[in-house]
Amino acid sequence: MKLLANRVSQAVTKRQPFKLGPHAIFGPAPEWQQRLQKRWREFVEDTDFPTAIGLLGLCLALTVAWKLLLPTVLPDLWPEMGGMVLDVFFILIVFAIFEQRRLRRTEIQRQHEIVDDYKRWDAEEARARIVGAIRRLNRMDVFAIDFRGAVLSDLSFASAGVRSLSKSVFYDGEWGEPHQVTRVSLRRVAFDNIDCRDVQFSPFDPFEALAPTLGRYAQLEDCSFISADLRGALFNGAQMAWTAAPPPSLYEESGEFDEQHGRAQIHYGPFHDADLAGASFRGAVLRNADFRGANNVEAADFFRATGVEDALFGSAQEKAAALTSANRDEAEDEAA
Repeated sequence: MKLLANRVSQAVTKRQPFKLGPHAIFGPAPEWQQRLQKRWREFVEDTDFPTAIGLLGLCLALTVAWKLLLPTVLPDLWPEMGGMVLDVFFILIVFAIFEQRRLRRTEIQRQHEIVDDYKRWDAEEARARIVGAIRRLNRMDVFAIDFRGAVLSDLSFASAGVRSLSKSVFYDGEWGEPHQVTRVSLRRVAFDNIDCRDVQFSPFDPFEALAPTLGRYAQLEDCSFISADLRGALFNGAQMAWTAAPPPSLYEESGEFDEQHGRAQIHYGPFHDADLAGASFRGAVLRNADFRGANNVEAADFFRATGVEDALFGSAQEKAAALTSANRDEAEDEAA
């Protein structure tokens, strides 16, 4: 609108009332360019790179001026001046680049170690330290977190300032450890408004075929994924339960209005407005599941999941697609 107003004003009054930057004219920069700009700003702020560039420019200017204007004054020292320019370049600039990379890797490793140290301690202090480390990793554009063996409860990632857990791993499918260090237990954990693309909550359960009712290695109880991006997320073989059964209706009638007016939504399902495209619930054990309000339910995989017939869906078509996916045989699954 501002660009259009500038063009109209330019044609009429020969003046432009709004000063627009390149983003306002050409739109936001591509994601890769934004990441590159962010990394560059961090590099400039965290190192003495600008000072080194200024010192290099000053030494180079003095060397060139000395050679051109005063070639006969102390000529034996001119090569030493050139060597100093190279020292400034390699020591203060090239070395700074490698040192910044080393410090970044060290900081990322330290934050991962904080998560690993506290993820099995289900306490308020542990949760505060975990989300603090994740926020710092997110600021460094690191989103894949190792939650294997985590025991977490009463935690909302978005409320704690976490914006993405993309490609994180909660349970990796390993079993048989003497202390069950890979078992994951999540109770009342909110992934609302979080980027959970390709998160591996559970790739499968090793005892899925032997004991369907046995407690799974990945247990999620009363967890919510409202407005979460779950594209490509894996819940295969996980036990997903909600304590309270969902109400039969999402709305409450108010006043004497027709069906399109006067209704207030009183319940939001755990997957309300979540994107389930490519999400997989293969072999999952579902109890009191509510997929009403979820997006792309037909594109989710429910092969051999139990509890689908009792789960609630937004439409008859969505439930039919989920049941068809859950009840297809091996040949159809291999063809899919």
